[in-house]
Amino acid sequence: MAAGKGEDEVQENGVAAVPPRKRESKRRDRSEAAESPLTNVQPGELVNQVTSFARENPHLALAGAAVVGFILGGGLTPRLVGAVGMFAARRYLGGAMREAVDTVLREVDDVTATVKG
Repeated sequence: MAAGKGEDEVQENGVAAVPPRKRESKRRDRSEAAESPLTNVQPGELVNQVTSFARENPHLALAGAAVVGFILGGGLTPRLVGAVGMFAARRYLGGAMREAVDTVLREVDDVTATVKG
């Protein structure tokens, strides 16, 4: 160990480095933090929750099953995704343009009323 360095630091080629035990501890902490929230869920509990949700909301459960089946069945092609995206973009941009033009026209009316008044 180099003088002036803490116990947890090791001098390697003139550069302070983290000892292997500290590196392993950091890796373990990162992997635990990256775990999915579903790792602690019991399968039986999950089935019970899904079943109760489906009984309370049968139409929503059927719609969800249809969507999942459509996607897993290969129905979600890149062409379809592009078409849906273009449709959504046109609707959004159309609304944004209408709002922008409406705002400009209101500003023009306000300026005209101020100049006349």
